[in-house]
Amino acid sequence: MFKPKEEVYNILKNLPYWVSQRQPNRFKELPSIIFSCANNTVNLDLDNEILSQDLTIIIDIYAKTSSKSTKVLEEVEEVMRENLYCMTFSSDEVPSNNGISRINARFEKSI
Repeated sequence: MFKPKEEVYNILKNLPYWVSQRQPNRFKELPSIIFSCANNTVNLDLDNEILSQDLTIIIDIYAKTSSKSTKVLEEVEEVMRENLYCMTFSSDEVPSNNGISRINARFEKSI
C-alpha cells in the first residue's frame, strides 16, 4: 500500500514556505502550508490484492493577504500537478479574527 504523506511533504517542502502536517497553535511564519491525507482508499482485485488506490490530499494555505495566498496556491497547484495530483476544489475562506487569509484546496490522485 502506498502511503502518500511522505511524498506530499517532499513535494511541498521544495517550495519556499513553511510546511507541516498539523496546524500549529501559532504560526511560526507566513505563508504556511498545512496538509493532511483525507482519503487513502484501496481497491482490491478478486485475489484480494491491491489493484489501485484513490488519494485525496487537503491543503490549507495561510498568508497575510488574499493575493499572497492565491500566489502560493498557484505554486502549489503547479508542483502537485507535476506529480499527477489534480486540484478538484479550492475555496478562498473568510479571514480569521487576526486577519490571516486562508485558502482550502483538495487534490486527488489515483495510483
